[in-house]
Amino acid sequence: MDISMWSMAFDIVASSHHSSSSSSGGSEWIPFLFLLTGPAFFMYQYSRYRNKNKRHHHERETLSEIANMQSMDQFAQSVTNTRDSRMSGANEREVLG
Repeated sequence: MDISMWSMAFDIVASSHHSSSSSSGGSEWIPFLFLLTGPAFFMYQYSRYRNKNKRHHHERETLSEIANMQSMDQFAQSVTNTRDSRMSGANEREVLG
């Protein structure tokens, strides 16, 4: 994407340079410099905030220890055919441990 943008800008500058008559000025390329500042600024900001090589690899960079965790669930009861959106006696708001 950025290579085609640079080649297009180069073609514009080169064609304007060849199509202009040989005047004594030589400053015909200055307006095209202003046209190139927008894409150049965009590419600078894009490459600055993209950070391809600065990604966090959780599996390699995070230390963790695994313990022999043993737990047991006790089945309380089965609730069927209810119309309430909340289950009576639910304990999901209670934090244990």
